[in-house]
Amino acid sequence: MSSVPLAAAAPGFYPRHMTGKSGDTRRAERLKAALRDNLKRRKAQMKARARAAKHDSAGIAQEIADDKPKG
Repeated sequence: MSSVPLAAAAPGFYPRHMTGKSGDTRRAERLKAALRDNLKRRKAQMKARARAAKHDSAGIAQEIADDKPKG
């Protein structure tokens, strides 16, 4: 067995009793980060779709609109 402490052997890893945070707190922080990343991703998708909808150099959107039956 090596004499190197576990925390020094694996940088960024600390046993649960050394972090001072309960499991629920860590879980809430992970959830918060995941939700924040998801929101950023959805916003980026919406912006990309909005840009794509504005770009119609071939006039395809007008052709599609003309082909739809009205009524």
